[in-house]
Amino acid sequence: GAPAVSAPKPAAPASASKQAAPASAKKPPQASKKRALEVSAEDRKLLAAAKKKQATKKAKEEAKEDGWHCSEELIELYEKDAIWQHLRDLTTDFLKGICMDHNIPRTGAKYKLIPLIIRHVEEGVLRKECATDGGTR
Repeated sequence: GAPAVSAPKPAAPASASKQAAPASAKKPPQASKKRALEVSAEDRKLLAAAKKKQATKKAKEEAKEDGWHCSEELIELYEKDAIWQHLRDLTTDFLKGICMDHNIPRTGAKYKLIPLIIRHVEEGVLRKECATDGGTR
């Protein structure tokens, strides 16, 4: 009767189909980490220079912030809306002196210096307001 059914062939073990590399051929995990951390001497110099530049820039910004000031006279003129007229009546050399006293760039013509000074005074007014009300509004 019945047709003969052939028995299924046993499956080959997984390890037989994928040959495992001998232990001596495998790279130890530390070797790959070590290789990833290797940095050339030139790259180390570039990294050191970049860090130094960043630290110098930060120190310069902090020094600039520490040395920031605005004269009370200019703030009073600003609050009275008289600063434009006052600055316009001054000579360019006098305006450059104000810029020097307040660490504002001082190159350019009178029409360029006046807005720089006024922006500086506006910042002074804001700083003064924040200092008096604790920085909360």
